[in-house]
Amino acid sequence: MTTYPGNARRGHRIDVRAIGGDLGTGRMVWRVHPEGPDRSMVVLAIRLDMRGANYVADRLSGGGRSVFR
Repeated sequence: MTTYPGNARRGHRIDVRAIGGDLGTGRMVWRVHPEGPDRSMVVLAIRLDMRGANYVADRLSGGGRSVFR
């Protein structure tokens, strides 16, 4: 996991790289955008190669290379 310093315009960024496991390999990027003193918006973007994932995750992908939601 890598965290980057916060920025008033871009917010905080946290990268998590998956090198294996239930969901396969890939990366997840969390961005936390402050929206005032008591609120924040959290955005999650995920890119995973599910070919090496477990059976349940593989069935979720429908045998394709991508899952879109």
